[in-house]
Amino acid sequence: MHRLVKQTLAAGVVLAALTACGTETRDHAAPDHTATRAAVPAPPKKKPVHGLPGMPPVLDPQDVYAADRPDKLSPVVKDFPSRVYVPNTESDTVSVIDPKTYRIIETIHVAASPNTSSPPGT
Repeated sequence: MHRLVKQTLAAGVVLAALTACGTETRDHAAPDHTATRAAVPAPPKKKPVHGLPGMPPVLDPQDVYAADRPDKLSPVVKDFPSRVYVPNTESDTVSVIDPKTYRIIETIHVAASPNTSSPPGT
């Protein structure tokens, strides 16, 4: 029994010592501003997206239509009439349609196999 009491006391002393290791002994009234804190990485900087030469800057790389909103047209072209260009690959032409009347107002003969990524006449 005497041995059990010594072991219990020894375990208590070790436990008390371990507990004291993690306890601050300072006055807790004032915050500790000298403590080392983990560095927080800066958020990654967004790299600018450059369009093709002669194109205006890309407004939003996640939205290809970001510049195609009401009142976003250049003053140079804001009064140009709206047109829809439809490539006709079998006839090597591009139909120019007035979206207000849905009528073909012009047919442009182009090089072989026009596609939607080339402007009329190319």
